[in-house]
This record gives sequence, C-alpha cells and structure tokens, in this order.
Amino acid sequence: MRGLRDGVFVSEQLPPLRIHVAAPMRYIGSFDFDLKAIAHVERHVFVEDTGGTVTRMLVLHFESFLPGVTDLYRYALAAPRQLGGAPYGSSAGALSVRDERAESPEGEMAHTAAFIEGHGLMLRDRHAVARYARIIGDERRSELLIFYHEVGGTEDGILERAERAFEVTMER
Repeated sequence: MRGLRDGVFVSEQLPPLRIHVAAPMRYIGSFDFDLKAIAHVERHVFVEDTGGTVTRMLVLHFESFLPGVTDLYRYALAAPRQLGGAPYGSSAGALSVRDERAESPEGEMAHTAAFIEGHGLMLRDRHAVARYARIIGDERRSELLIFYHEVGGTEDGILERAERAFEVTMER
C-alpha cells in the first residue's frame, strides 16, 4: 500500500519509507500504467499551483519490470546523495513537456501531464528538474525515482531546492 497517511506519504511496500513533502505542495493522487510492455509504473503526484497553473511538482515514481521480462536495473548511482540514510543517484536538467509528449506519447511525462490536466490544472512547457534514482531490492528488478520540478525554474541550485521540498525517512 502506498499513499498519503496523516499528511505524510507512506510506502509499506518495497521500499518501505515515508516522505514528508513541504507545504504548500499538496497531494493530488496517483496513477499507474505499463511502460513499453517492459515495466509497471506507479506515480504519486504533489503540486503547488497559483490560480490553477502548476508552479512546482514532486513525482514519486515506483517502477518494476513486468513478470516475464528477464532484465535488471544496473545503472551506477551518478553524483550520489543520501536521502533517508540510503544512497540515490542525482542529476539536474531541463525538459519541455511538449517535446516529451511528442517524442514519447505513451511515456512517463505524457501520462503525468494528462493526469495533472485531468485534475483541472495547467502544466506549462519548460521545467527545471532534479532527479533522484535508487535501485530497490536484492533482485534489482525495481527502482524508485523522485522528480522535483520547478516550472520555468533554473537548473542552478535545483538539487538543493529539491531537498528542502521533501524529506525521506526509511522504514525499518
């Protein structure tokens, strides 16, 4: 079970953790889908908006290979950072929602933009993004990605701003 409990995001499944998200970001829900017939994705979305236009967003992305897919996650944790006592790879970048939708209409960003728009919110095109990645489990068949977006933001300092927007606590 994953979701919001008493104002805190809780995952009782792999990986067991709690994530405190700073106000004024608010939880708008979750959705799931199969990605390219390879992996199952579950996304939980928090947003901050002004007048219905998203200004910041946090996306918790849980992904696992589908049964029958014999692959493993095997990437190195680039620029590792500790979150909740566990190492995550980190990176900063920029994205265009329009370009992401055009290049991958069934991809993660296309699904996320549609989900947000389905909640009556507008998502502008250009985002600065902090990305955190961690392979989960001894079998290496699952991963947790945390994406922090600033709509119209700058990449410079985005990791530090992201880490002020949420706090991970590992459940033992």
